[in-house]
Amino acid sequence: MMITGSILFVGDNKTGKSTLVEKYVRDKYSEKYEETQGVVTDVKTVSLWGRDTNIQLLDPNGRLGYREFDLRVKEHINAVVLVFDITNYSSYCNVTNWYLTIP
Repeated sequence: MMITGSILFVGDNKTGKSTLVEKYVRDKYSEKYEETQGVVTDVKTVSLWGRDTNIQLLDPNGRLGYREFDLRVKEHINAVVLVFDITNYSSYCNVTNWYLTIP
């Protein structure tokens, strides 16, 4: 399976990054919270311009900053999704900090 693009989800712990990925990839939702260990990788096949394309979704633990990613991984990331919890004001305020870690 050839990966043609990668999307990294970043944000504080408990903001719903894993929930977003799970809903998008498997169309499942769970209210049960389990802290992500390290980085979870999922693949979603989408149709772009009539061709199937595999997109890799990277879901790191919220304590793992973008800077901690290996340079080999960073060069293959095509997009970054900044995630915050609308019920947690500090996670919203930290979006700026996450944004500033992205080169």
